[in-house]
Amino acid sequence: MTGVVWLEGALCGGFLLVGFLVSYSLSQLSPRPHREDGEHGSSPWTLRLFPVLLALVGVGAVITGQSFLSGLTGETWAVWIAWPAAAVLVSSVVILLPRTLGRGVKPRRILRGLLWPLALAVAPVWFVIYLVSWPFVRLSGRRPDREDPFGWVTPHPSPASAGDEVVEQAREMARQLADFPEKTVKEVMVPRIDVFCLDIEAPRREVIEVVTQRGHSRVPVYSETIDDIRGILFVKELLTLDTSKAEEPLPVELLHEPIFVPETKLIGRLLADFQATKNQIAVVVDEYGGTAGIVTIEDILEEIVGEIEDEFDSDEELIHKLGDGTFLVDARCDIEEVNETVGCKLPDEDYESLGGFIIAELGHIPKPGEVVENGLHRLEVIEATPRRIKSVLLAPRPKTEESDED
Repeated sequence: MTGVVWLEGALCGGFLLVGFLVSYSLSQLSPRPHREDGEHGSSPWTLRLFPVLLALVGVGAVITGQSFLSGLTGETWAVWIAWPAAAVLVSSVVILLPRTLGRGVKPRRILRGLLWPLALAVAPVWFVIYLVSWPFVRLSGRRPDREDPFGWVTPHPSPASAGDEVVEQAREMARQLADFPEKTVKEVMVPRIDVFCLDIEAPRREVIEVVTQRGHSRVPVYSETIDDIRGILFVKELLTLDTSKAEEPLPVELLHEPIFVPETKLIGRLLADFQATKNQIAVVVDEYGGTAGIVTIEDILEEIVGEIEDEFDSDEELIHKLGDGTFLVDARCDIEEVNETVGCKLPDEDYESLGGFIIAELGHIPKPGEVVENGLHRLEVIEATPRRIKSVLLAPRPKTEESDED
């Protein structure tokens, strides 16, 4: 009799162990069909059978546990002890413990291999439950889903939908974070030629009209030339001005002292300075003390999270696809962006923009029609001024030229 009692106890423990292995395996598996590490995730069938497995484990634990306890304490106490004991054991051993371990332990193939044998073992039970529930599901007005007839599997986005987009965004953010400590202000600043500034002698009426159109909250103010930045205007403070003096220039007291930073300063340190001084904009100066551009806290954050747009940002695109692998590109466009969008391999060691690359290759500021060839692509200057390039036509090189070069 004692051997039978302990055999029943072993069976009870076996049910709990099976439940633990199943629950642990499922807690480790991804519902996606394929993961990045090359291991396949769990299929809907294994996830769908989990509630049935859990129910069978619970019932098995109660039955064998009651028989085991009856051999130790007698029939009367066994009935009252078996059910609460099974509930506690199943909850802790089968549900809570696997979830806790599953957070920090890498999946084991041996555990995953147990799923299919267990799934096949309970498949007849699942089939009977499906046949019994099917008429009631139809009466409720729903059509039973072949993939998930009981609604046990949480819907997940398909690999080609939002799920992959979120993963790709996370990867891109990780790449940006890896490069963040080494980036300088020069790489993220708004260049001098694109900086919007105000003349300190401009009448208040004109200033209000211009800032209303541009939508900036902070604007550098210069005297005579942009190399002489006198202060930063907070646009909201224009509301405090006397409207009867519309033709007078801005009062100097309205300007905030600007922060000047070298273009070689690391953006991580500049971000710390912004946080310490509670500033959001700085004037970037070159090695000769001239204004090279401006940089804002938004420019720095965009290096981590990507483009941040507000209601005043224009939808201007720097790269326009024309067809047949041809693109019309704004010369200000970042070379890294050109390489990613077009599929080029343009070097970006000594310059940031496409225009800078072309000027470096030619050795002078080109005129419209001049061409630079690099690898499999041909870059033709479409629009230019005596001081800079404006637009470039980027197209695949003709195959005859490629073969001649080879």
